[in-house]
Amino acid sequence: MLKNKQQELEKKIQKLETNQSDLRTKLLEKTKTKENLTGEVAHLNAENKKIEQLIKKIQSKKEELEK
Repeated sequence: MLKNKQQELEKKIQKLETNQSDLRTKLLEKTKTKENLTGEVAHLNAENKKIEQLIKKIQSKKEELEK
């Protein structure tokens, strides 16, 4: 009876350890995803600034030509 209970508890412990490991893996994946997205956003913001600067240059050239 005690041996069965001990085996049952050992199985539960093993399952909990597996779940804990899986959760750590998922958390790591989410962290990497967040870091990747943060990097992508920074890159897109930089690209947007370049585009905005080009638009301003084009507008000023257009204004010069219209004079």
